[in-house]
Amino acid sequence: PRFLLFLQTMMVIRFHQTRSTRALLRAFHTTPKFLDATPTEPSNAPAPAPTPTPPATSPYPNMAVVGLGLMGHGIAQIAATSGIHSTIIAYENNEASLTNGRNRIETSIAKLVQKGRMTEEDADAALSKIKYTTNGDDLSGVDLVVEAVVEDITVKKQLYGEFLPNFCKPECVFASNTSSLSITEMALLSDRPQKFVGLHFFNPVQIMKLVEVIRTEHTDARVFEDMVDWVQGVEKVAVTCG
Repeated sequence: PRFLLFLQTMMVIRFHQTRSTRALLRAFHTTPKFLDATPTEPSNAPAPAPTPTPPATSPYPNMAVVGLGLMGHGIAQIAATSGIHSTIIAYENNEASLTNGRNRIETSIAKLVQKGRMTEEDADAALSKIKYTTNGDDLSGVDLVVEAVVEDITVKKQLYGEFLPNFCKPECVFASNTSSLSITEMALLSDRPQKFVGLHFFNPVQIMKLVEVIRTEHTDARVFEDMVDWVQGVEKVAVTCG
């Protein structure tokens, strides 16, 4: 809803004074309609028939989320419920964290069903797309990896410099959800800086609509455009930075 977007924008402007603030101001420089709307006379004309919405698609049919904590489980959930992916690989490096992440996703989707915001059929379809694993080999076929591990550059260095390149195909795009570390530094730690972007969600992922899509001087223009399209495909609002 526009009201939620407006409130979130104000929060970001107050607490997140970075280049993205200017992008947010450009995106929301007009007064929200709910503040300046004028009453209109009711019309007796019949409402037009709704135009069927074609099913959304993704430039990344198969994706992975690495790290299923506070942010990662939410990213995996919205990717699954969006309907634009064939498979979502949900990866953790140990069984305890994997189980915890799975429980969070299943509990969250169950609440949507209980509140009538999702049918049981849609919930089952979304959950069936997620494959939970601690095996790096399962990342071999994905087109996109969204990373949401701990904010520690040493951990990121091992992940991007060693782990992911060993399992992911060369054309796979890497996206980091970091909110505090340098996207450029992590891109250069990887073997594919031209296929590396920042993808900063806000918490809670399932509710907050804005997502910062951050490019570096190395990011390929087509990759950046595809990531903006992907954000829109998971029903979020992309704010481009960089």
